[in-house]
Amino acid sequence: MSSANTTEPQGADGSPSVSPVEFPPIDSASGDAVGKSKDVNLKMILDLPVEVHVELGQARMSIQNILNFSVGTVIELDRIAGNPVDIVVNGKYIGRGEVMVVDENFGVRIVELVDPEKRIESL
Repeated sequence: MSSANTTEPQGADGSPSVSPVEFPPIDSASGDAVGKSKDVNLKMILDLPVEVHVELGQARMSIQNILNFSVGTVIELDRIAGNPVDIVVNGKYIGRGEVMVVDENFGVRIVELVDPEKRIESL
C-alpha cells in the first residue's frame, strides 16, 4: 500500500511556507465582487428563516400596575383602533399592515412597504 506525501512546503528555517491570500477585486460602487450579480448573492440566502413581528402598539406602565394585572385587565395601547400595525423583520421596520382574520387566525394585509433598496440596506 502506498502513502501519499502530505508534507507542506517549508521555508529555509523549517517553518511552513506561507503565501498571501488573493481576493477578487471589489466594485467600490456596489460592494460586489466584480463579475457577480446581486441576484446570485441573494439566491444564497433566500431560504434562510427570519423572524417577522407585527407590533399592534405599546404601553408604558409602572411595575406596580403590572403586578396588579388579573384576568380581564385591559392594557391601553398607544395606537388608535383601525390604525395600521408595524411589520418588523429581524428587528428592522419594513412596512405597515392591516390586521385581518383568516380562517380563525389573525393575519396582516400589507398596505405600505419601505423602499426595497432601503429594506435591504437596513437588514
